[in-house]
Amino acid sequence: MSFYNNIREVLSDIEDVNLYNYDETNIQDDPGAKKDVVSRRAKRVERVQNHSRTFMSLMVCGSANGDLLLPMVVHKAQNLYEI
Repeated sequence: MSFYNNIREVLSDIEDVNLYNYDETNIQDDPGAKKDVVSRRAKRVERVQNHSRTFMSLMVCGSANGDLLLPMVVHKAQNLYEI
């Protein structure tokens, strides 16, 4: 319970409009099969995935007063550039 008391004290002087939370999730275009067939004696199940699938990252950010920023979608790059 001390965490909540501490965070309440630290955030008490900050307006809701200045508090943001951010969440990211990954989405793939072809989730594939939902079942894995393995031996009963298998101690660990590893899923072999087809590497032709495309993954995207979806990011959402909002403030404590309910304002949402525009969502951001990150696609796979067509070219990889070295810096």
